[in-house]
Amino acid sequence: MPIHAIVLLHVSPASPASKSNPAVKALDDAVLVSTGEPFASEPEAIAQVLDARFGELLEEHDDERGIFVLPDVANPSGRTYDAVLEEVGEGGMWIEPDLDADVAGFDLGGAPADFQALVGEMMGALGPGTLEALQRAVSAGDASALATATAALQKDLEKMPGGLGALQGRLQEAFGTDDDEAKDAGADAEADTEPKADTEPKAKKPPISG
Repeated sequence: MPIHAIVLLHVSPASPASKSNPAVKALDDAVLVSTGEPFASEPEAIAQVLDARFGELLEEHDDERGIFVLPDVANPSGRTYDAVLEEVGEGGMWIEPDLDADVAGFDLGGAPADFQALVGEMMGALGPGTLEALQRAVSAGDASALATATAALQKDLEKMPGGLGALQGRLQEAFGTDDDEAKDAGADAEADTEPKADTEPKAKKPPISG
């Protein structure tokens, strides 16, 4: 079985963001969060998942050193933030997440709020390692791996409420478009590509002298 990444956050276990998330385990003065990502993932990949799925919790975290990530097999027994840090020690690692709405390498800062929220839901629906596999395939330029990762991505997104059809509709709503507008835009684009009738009068050929 793969070893998954657990995140230690110095936030109040009584905060609404902590209580409302089933992936959160409360300690006395902190929480442990199950990310679902492999512990061997690149720190950037783990940070992206954290930003997308647990952004509200990250905003409450107050350790200037960053975010402490530990393997789930560590199973610490400490009940406080400092106790877990001391117990795991070099068995974990520090990462610095980006809280600027940078998801999967795309800057969403200027996107509509509804779209940013939807992207967060989509990221949360992805299975462990799906995003990392996709990024790795793109970086390597491996067409076969990219096809496999894309299929896994689509399979994960199909599990969202309503499937891919509902997801497409929500994406259109997030950007304020609907089917009629899409059809009109398509009709305009098609009209622009149609050959225009030649309305210029054709010049008469000069008579052939004999």
